[in-house]
Amino acid sequence: MRRAAVARHFNTDPLAEGERRVALETYLDRHVDGPCAPVLRALREGQWPLDEARYAVALDALAWQVVRTQAFRSFD
Repeated sequence: MRRAAVARHFNTDPLAEGERRVALETYLDRHVDGPCAPVLRALREGQWPLDEARYAVALDALAWQVVRTQAFRSFD
């Protein structure tokens, strides 16, 4: 289970000379994972319903989970 959702460099793009572009990973950290962490924590603690702003953050994070799959990447 520990490695079920792990893929090395999944959110990076290869560049010349072995370097990697991390724009997507940086975006996800700043705009998805970071803001969503406290919302997920609140949900785990049983805080429901969420206020409108936190609900929007949770929906956005769930939508990004679809984009972050191998199936979506193959389609794209």
